[in-house]
Amino acid sequence: MSNATGPIADLSYRTYEGPLDPPTQRWKVIAKSNIMRVVKNKWYWVCLVASGWYYGFMMIILVFLDSMVSASPGQARQALEQLGGIEWAMQFLHGYSYGQHFILFAAMIAGTGAIANDNRTNALLVYLSKPCTKRDYLWGKWVGVFVPVLVAILIPALFFFAYGAMNYRSFGFIGDDPWLIFRVLAFSLVGAGFHASLVLGVSSMFNQGRMAGAAYVGAYFILYFVTVLIGVILSDAHGASRGMTSFTELLFYCSIGGLNMGMAKVFLDVDYGPIFVGAGRGSFEVDRPTPWIAIGLVVLLSALALRLVWRRVRAVEVVG
Repeated sequence: MSNATGPIADLSYRTYEGPLDPPTQRWKVIAKSNIMRVVKNKWYWVCLVASGWYYGFMMIILVFLDSMVSASPGQARQALEQLGGIEWAMQFLHGYSYGQHFILFAAMIAGTGAIANDNRTNALLVYLSKPCTKRDYLWGKWVGVFVPVLVAILIPALFFFAYGAMNYRSFGFIGDDPWLIFRVLAFSLVGAGFHASLVLGVSSMFNQGRMAGAAYVGAYFILYFVTVLIGVILSDAHGASRGMTSFTELLFYCSIGGLNMGMAKVFLDVDYGPIFVGAGRGSFEVDRPTPWIAIGLVVLLSALALRLVWRRVRAVEVVG
């Protein structure tokens, strides 16, 4: 009993001469906790695989064209012309476009409960009562959402890039645009950061992750359908002026999905078009927006969302 109530018997710590690192990277613990929660969710991996379905579809087409060249000499010229008519940067735009909804759900899984569930359980009292500042908390949460979303965007794109670089360099895969890999990295990083900022902003406004997820998905689809519907109606109007056409193109980018597409077009330096060059365009396919407007809006909305998070996150004890 005397040992239990007396001075500390083990004084070996006094001879410790190892590193004494200050707690300057507390955010890493928070980020790692959220990342581990996401990677354990099977639906996240379903979304990751599904977000790359267009890349898989395109690889099947390329394999089919290759087989035509080797197995049917009579159709070889047509197949080679089709392979030579592929605008490779456009394929990454299509891949990002057709995978957007699955990327949205990946962002929802990663971020809608990140702050909302902490609000529900009053976990902020625990976080902010320890040697953890609000900046540590928010940076950790943002990184914990950003990394899973970036992986969902980038892994399918890099897989397709590696496949193209190994098999289609003779058809201009890298030669036509040596900066293509950096363009892909750029829109992936900005797109993941945009989603992470917005979803955390929405999450900070709720006390339940499910409610935050419903709000984020609802805002995404409602804005998308309204802007596209109005744009299609106005663009198909008889005698529409050039000013009206410009307005409908600008309206297309007034949604989360549309702004993501505009940002990707700017970084990839392409307009929306067909799989193969010369195959024609649809009735409502708008050109890329002005770069400073597209990137500026993404940065502005992200900053506003993070400002909202900064104001909403505070340790408030509920006394009943």
